[in-house]
Amino acid sequence: MAENNKYPDGIRVFKKHDKAPEFVIGNIVISLNKLVAYCKSNPDLLTEYEGEKQLKLVIKDGKKGYYAEVDTYKKEPTGIGKNDDSLPF
Repeated sequence: MAENNKYPDGIRVFKKHDKAPEFVIGNIVISLNKLVAYCKSNPDLLTEYEGEKQLKLVIKDGKKGYYAEVDTYKKEPTGIGKNDDSLPF
């Protein structure tokens, strides 16, 4: 099965510098103009939380270091809800 990975423009993730304190995991650099343009051209990748649009990301560790990927996970509907006529009661 081919994966359809989405990599956001304007976000770069780096492993920590050798001299960084132990509690530092890495660094993220965000180029706002590139990120805003990416979000505007990919509205289908945005989710909503408390009335605000957001772009959910997953930070991964790859062969060349850390990277950010758009979180496209969608929860499968369970079929159980208020209007579910299949319930026996």
